[in-house]
This record gives sequence, structure tokens and C-alpha cells, in this order.
Amino acid sequence: MLDQTIFYPTSGGQPGDSGVLVWDGGRMEIATAIKGEGELIVLIPAEPLALPSVGTSVMQSITWDRRHRLMRVHTALHLLSVVIPLPVSGGSIAVEKGRLDFNMPDAPGDKEALRRDAERIDCL
Repeated sequence: MLDQTIFYPTSGGQPGDSGVLVWDGGRMEIATAIKGEGELIVLIPAEPLALPSVGTSVMQSITWDRRHRLMRVHTALHLLSVVIPLPVSGGSIAVEKGRLDFNMPDAPGDKEALRRDAERIDCL
């Protein structure tokens, strides 16, 4: 746990960030980040290693390519929720794919039309 962090915690179906902490004389890979009590974000080490002493300054670095892929999937799911204007009942985001669950009686008939509609949305 740090007094401030750039790591996004697992929340709302989105995985937490991974990355690395580096300090004078040490380095620790972070597997993920989760929410703690209140606003606290807890960084989960990839391996059980010695922690830096309290008060040590650390350099934080997230795994940017992973975060960027998660951001793109997240945006794509928002676009899908615009193309299918029905209530969303659940979802999940991963690096390579995502899922939204809609309250709908039947699956859409023309999935290709949904893809085209999503591609036409101006994201600027």
C-alpha cells in the first residue's frame, strides 16, 4: 500500500493494473491492484518478496501495453452499449476480449449490422 498510486484497482468488471515498483536497492513486480478499505488501493506482489521499509520512496510503473488493451476493450463495450440501447445486466473486460450482458428476449439477428453501426460512431 502506497500513500499515492498510479495503479488502477480491479473494479466494475475491469482487471487491476500490473506493473513494477522500484526503489533504492529493490524491485517488485506487481501482479494486480485491488480495492482496500475506503479509498485504499492494495498492490498485490507477483511473488512473495521483501517489502520496502515504510517511508521509502518508490518509482511506480504500470504495464502500459496491457492497460492500453484494457482501455480499448472498455471503449468498445461502451460503443456496443450505444448500438444496442437495452439495459446492461453484467459484463467483463479482459486484455483480448470483453463481454456485456443485455436484458433482451432474443439475440440480435444481424451481428454484422451491429459491428458496422459501432464502427460508424465518431469517437473524437
